[in-house]
Amino acid sequence: MYRTAFRNVLAHKGRLLMTVLAVFLGTAFVAGTLVFADSIEQSVEDSMSSNHSRVSVQVTDTAADPSSEAGSISGARLTESTVRGIAALPAARSVRGTVTGFAGLSDPHGNLIGSLGNTQGANWAPSANA
Repeated sequence: MYRTAFRNVLAHKGRLLMTVLAVFLGTAFVAGTLVFADSIEQSVEDSMSSNHSRVSVQVTDTAADPSSEAGSISGARLTESTVRGIAALPAARSVRGTVTGFAGLSDPHGNLIGSLGNTQGANWAPSANA
């Protein structure tokens, strides 16, 4: 039995080589894909963490987010006076108010250009170092 199998392998060397090559390439592509995905994930995580590296506390207005459970609470909005009040706290070194959310563009008739979720906007508040 072994002799027949060995003769069959020797008679079809190209088939054996192609099988070994297919297994090798398949394994290499799977490993490469996993390494690439992990590298991308780590770079995004590093980018996000470096963006917030100097943030100690973040105060969020949950009433402004209609998807949140607290969206029905009235009077819970963060205002400019709230930002000034937080800045007046003795331990606050710097305070910055930011606004983010959907920022759609409209045509002259007021109709939305594009689709609803692919445009985000935010205000820009320079720091004292900028």
